[in-house]
Formats: sequence, structure tokens, C-alpha cells
Amino acid sequence: MQRIFRFQGFRSVSRHALFFGLVLALSASTLVMPPQAHAQNVEAARLYNRGIDLYNKGNIDNALSIFQQAAQADPNYPDTFYNLGTIYFKLQNFPQAESSFARVTQLNVTDHQARFNLGLALEKQSKWDAAMAAFTQIPQSDALYGEAQNKIRQITAQKPQPPKEIIATPAAKPINTPASAVEKIAKVSSKTMASGFFGPTGITTGGDGLLYVANYSKNIIYQVNASGEKKLFAQGDPLKGPVGLIYNATTKEFYAANYLGNSIAKIATNGKVSTLLTGLKKPYYLSLDPTGKILYVSEQETNTISKVQLAK
Repeated sequence: MQRIFRFQGFRSVSRHALFFGLVLALSASTLVMPPQAHAQNVEAARLYNRGIDLYNKGNIDNALSIFQQAAQADPNYPDTFYNLGTIYFKLQNFPQAESSFARVTQLNVTDHQARFNLGLALEKQSKWDAAMAAFTQIPQSDALYGEAQNKIRQITAQKPQPPKEIIATPAAKPINTPASAVEKIAKVSSKTMASGFFGPTGITTGGDGLLYVANYSKNIIYQVNASGEKKLFAQGDPLKGPVGLIYNATTKEFYAANYLGNSIAKIATNGKVSTLLTGLKKPYYLSLDPTGKILYVSEQETNTISKVQLAK
């Protein structure tokens, strides 16, 4: 099987990258055979190579259609989804590019270039937090680490900040009100409670009064006590890029929005993880109604809110 050049450039089957700065240029390139075989069916292999041939001839639209068919024939070959993501990015269809590159990282968690491209697709959609989380996962040992750190700094600089609180200053101090009482209104301080997380995202308080923190990069949830000491609470499947996290006092269980898994995970108070709901589109934040019987989920890919009936 053959593979077109990747982007940051297209990827070739030899898995070396062709760089064009941060401009995601797509160009035809000589194709080579892959160093490792993949057990695909004959139809998937035929479609894949046909897609490469069409792309190299500049027939992008037909190449896209053929790669889509190849993905249906074999949904477990990461190179197909990588090439789909690259073409979608060239066509400025950033939601589909995001979905394709996310699929690559699910099939191959060590594919850091696909993760970098995922960050770029998220950035194009102004999904700042998710983009930074993707770039954060690029390890220091990878050649893209420097570029990923640059992107994090750029996003931090351009990410919209919440408006600063404006505190009105009275024209005159109220009678019998000490000056110190007025000054205290404007003074707010903070200090580090706990550290050493891996892309901390969702945070909630459990029924035990302890703090629980979702870690996007490592698919884990930590429990943190009042002294800031943390310990592992839940990890692994089906946690996949947890972002939103909330505790349901009614059912005495936690829910985590799996951004990369397009699902909601349910976590018991003993840390056992199971799947509550699948079929979502990049779930992000979670909220419960006062009864604890309805869960609301924001979905970034579709710009919608879903309502989940937990109990009648």
C-alpha cells in the first residue's frame, strides 16, 4: 500500500514529515511502499491506492470521495484517516479535519504529528482549550515539541480573556464605614493547592467533600484532599480525553465528558468506570438539573446541547 505525504505537509509511507512552516500546504509527492504491512481487505487497499493516485493528479474532490470509501471498507487503518484529515484541512472543512485526525490518534496514540494537526484544526475553530490540550500532549522527545510549545504560547496570547471585574468606587465613603472595609472588596488572592496534573480540565466536588480533577492528556481522574494531596481515582477505558466532570448527588456517581471518545463515562464512588452514553459529537461541558435526573451536555462539533434522561 502507498501513502501520500502527510502535512504539516502530507505524510509518506516512510513516515518522514515534509515541513512547510505552519502553512499547511498540500503538494503532490513521490509515493513509496510502507515499511510495515497492514491487514486490509482487497477492496480497502484498492480504494486507498486509487485515492493516492487521484490526489497526486490534483483531483482532490474525487480523492476525498475515494478515501471516504476506503475508510468505510477498513475503519482501523490510521493512514486513511490521516489523508482524509489533510484533504479536509485543505478544503477548510476544519470540523471534519478535526474528526479525522482525532480518529488517527485513537488508532495510534503515539502518532504525535496527527495530534499536532488535530491541534491546528481545533485552533482554526477557536476551540482554544482543546487545541492547547492537543499540543500539550506532544512529548519533549518528539521533533514537533518546539512547534507545539510555540502554538501553546500563541494561543495563550490570542485566546479571548474574560472581562475584568469592574468595581465601582463610591464618590464618598459612607459615614461610619472604616476605610479598610471598602478596600477589602477589591482584594482577591489565590495560591496553588495541588500540582503535577496532566492537562487538567473538568473539576468537581464529590459527596465526600473531596475535589476531583479530570486529566485530558492521560485519561485519568485524580482525587484531591483539603491539603492538596492527590491520588488516582479512575483511569483507562472508557475515559478518552475527559473534559467536563460533574458529581450527581442523587445517583452518587460521577459523569465525565469524553471529548475524544464522543461519549459520556460514568464513574462509581469506588472508581469503577463504565460507559453511560455514546454517539455524541465532541462533548465538552456537563450540567445537572436540581433533581439529578437530567444531564445536559454541550457538543462542540454540532454547536448543540443534548439532554440526557438519567432516571424517571
